[in-house]
Amino acid sequence: MKTGADLTARTAGDRSKQPPAWWENNGLGAWGVHFLETGISGAIPWAIADVDGDGDTDVILRNIQCQLFWLEMEGQTNPVTHTISTNSSCATAFGDLEGDGDLDFVAPEQGLHFYVNDSHGNFTRRADDTVSRRDVVDLVLADVNGDLDLDIVTIGSTGLFWHENKSTQHNFADAQITVTEGDLPIEIVIERTGRLQYPSAVTIEGIYGNAHVGQDVGGLPHRVYFDAGETTQSFTVDIVDDPWYEHEETLTLGLTDLSLDTTSGQPPTYLQLILHDNDPVGGDYGDAPFPYPTTNDQGGAVHLVQGPRLGSDWSAESNGNPSASADTDGDDGVVFTQLVAGSATASMTVDVQNTGDLAYLTAWIDFDGDGTWNSNDEQLLTDWQVGNGIHNFQFAVPGAARSGETFARIRISSVGGLTFRGVALDGEVEDYAVTVSPPRMTIGRFADAEKISSSWILPGFTVDVDQDGDWDIVDSFGNWLESVGNEEFAEHELLFDGTAYHMVDWDRDGDLDAVGTHDRSVGWFENDGTRPWRFHVLVPHTNTNSLDVTDWDGDADLDIVSSDGTVILNVDNRKFIPISSSNHTGPYLGTFVEFDVDADGDLDVFTFTSDLLVNSAQTLYEQVAPGDYHPIQIGNDAVAATDVATGDVDGDGDLDVIATTSSDVRWYENQGDRSFQVHATEFSSFDFSIKSVYLLDFDGDGDLDLLRSGPSGVFLFRSANHPGEFVDHRLERSIARIQQSTGTPRRRRIRGGHFAQSRGDYPWGHRSCCRRCAGRHRSNHSRFSQRGSRNKSRRRHRTTDRCWRLLAER
Repeated sequence: MKTGADLTARTAGDRSKQPPAWWENNGLGAWGVHFLETGISGAIPWAIADVDGDGDTDVILRNIQCQLFWLEMEGQTNPVTHTISTNSSCATAFGDLEGDGDLDFVAPEQGLHFYVNDSHGNFTRRADDTVSRRDVVDLVLADVNGDLDLDIVTIGSTGLFWHENKSTQHNFADAQITVTEGDLPIEIVIERTGRLQYPSAVTIEGIYGNAHVGQDVGGLPHRVYFDAGETTQSFTVDIVDDPWYEHEETLTLGLTDLSLDTTSGQPPTYLQLILHDNDPVGGDYGDAPFPYPTTNDQGGAVHLVQGPRLGSDWSAESNGNPSASADTDGDDGVVFTQLVAGSATASMTVDVQNTGDLAYLTAWIDFDGDGTWNSNDEQLLTDWQVGNGIHNFQFAVPGAARSGETFARIRISSVGGLTFRGVALDGEVEDYAVTVSPPRMTIGRFADAEKISSSWILPGFTVDVDQDGDWDIVDSFGNWLESVGNEEFAEHELLFDGTAYHMVDWDRDGDLDAVGTHDRSVGWFENDGTRPWRFHVLVPHTNTNSLDVTDWDGDADLDIVSSDGTVILNVDNRKFIPISSSNHTGPYLGTFVEFDVDADGDLDVFTFTSDLLVNSAQTLYEQVAPGDYHPIQIGNDAVAATDVATGDVDGDGDLDVIATTSSDVRWYENQGDRSFQVHATEFSSFDFSIKSVYLLDFDGDGDLDLLRSGPSGVFLFRSANHPGEFVDHRLERSIARIQQSTGTPRRRRIRGGHFAQSRGDYPWGHRSCCRRCAGRHRSNHSRFSQRGSRNKSRRRHRTTDRCWRLLAER
């Protein structure tokens, strides 16, 4: 019928003066036209449906003012005209919203309004159902989440949204059920309220916890259905009696859709199953003090007394015995050297005995002093294979490490995959009190830059990629600058193809992987020995611009925190569930860093939020209870931070914050009372193009230096040789580049490092620009010249490799 109206308009000229029409097919290829006299100026057929439920086809019309009518088709040419709405919108959608068998509709009128059909073609606007969305330009009705009712999908200037139909509410009858292994199957009841005159369905899934569906409990129904009129449904779950020694386990079940409704903000309802083991647990425990997980109630580490061990003997107990100095067990298998914040040369010696064949060693140090080992840089070793004998391991102490006494945990077993919690069938756990020394006391002023690279190294990381005991640099696009000693660096091929935000051992195989984004999806780049590293998607189709990696829910695995306030929970490294972190003011966190500001054992959040990077505010979100954050205003400087780092800048024993802005680097000095004093760091010369910043003891002299990068390259600002002063000096060295050839790569040190930029303002030496933009910007990159040379010869480069060879030669 819409096609007929269009044809009429084209043949009759002015559509506003012609009635709509329909063409009757007589079955022989001949069509007869029937004009519909409606009395409505400019009527356009909008939909065909049985509006009044009498079994025949009616026509819904819209006029040029987007007012709605319907034609009751009692005859072929003289229908009865009924008004639906005189103030609706052109973006109208029809469907059975109430599930009662008739046609309702939704119209955006300063919000979404619902018009309900009484099954006889009379429409009433429901004043109690208004969704506040004022930018809708089009909408459609569909069952988005598969629960057998119609939801609304809208599109407007602020994006694409779906609005869940909440006419029926489903909830678990119980919020918590406690069982013991070997119990009879339990019945789980779901209750339904609201409009019950039509069927509905809900989704059931295991959301998170350390118990596993199929291993600790039986299978779950994927979906539960309600017939019309039903108020309850139930299903049974088997409780598996396994032979393993286990602590108390939990499994949280989620009901309805797993993702949050983006408009109402209503999460799924939850049911927590608590499973007690019926096997006695006893063996070798740790002895770290509270709040570290040490006892059975805390899910602490425990090993059955057999198999490999650390040092001369085990200690066997029925429960963990925490002590203030972690010294009640007589542990003797591990010795640490001095630990200094920012140093890359710390080490530990481990005495491994009674392995039989091979054993797996895993170790942690609580560098941020928050009472747990859940931060992404606190795991020193992951399933390191060892045999009997003395082993020495070198590791880096983060520049953000909190100085003072903290605690380490080392576990050995014949089976890998251990976290700092839980039961192991053999091996030993040892806890140690260790001391992190602060860097040398300074006043936070830095000398002029030493140029490390002419490349634009985008915000990235200072990590020991090759585990050789020195600091390397990896930018967020995968460029690896390897420290090869004597202040020389070598640039390697891209490690990964995407954008990374953290380098962590994500798959627990003993090497560093990268967590970041690729093709608008959040995931991780696997360091599998090939390049580029393989990308694994965790959550597809996101718009995040910053990520942090931490153990958000305290279950001893790494979760991901996004700048938009979303937390991606890691469920046993097999499933990743996005949830809202809530309690954050503003639409997103902006540039942020997580660390334990007040040394109370939990992670706080220091944020630099901004309105389109113009009006900025610095806020500390203090975690006052698990998941509950209290905002404390730190400052409202009208500057936007491009990167942020933490470390004990002044060597006074607490963690400070360093942030880059569009004009300087700012030091937020921790005053120890949840307040910060802001200093603009002093440099004798400064490049305003800073994009990232790092704090580390780069030269190994006991204080924190500052490393920054931007379009003009990577620069190092050293602290002075004694506390309180910084000696200005400038030393420029460009990067030593690796020539791509057969055999061993050739390293060359290039002094001076001055190269003219191309006409497109892309600095030569920016590998990612050359590699990624050679096709799009070939005209800009086709020539380069050497500054200061009398011979201004120019050469055209045909490939990226030739480009780098010419650069290295010059």
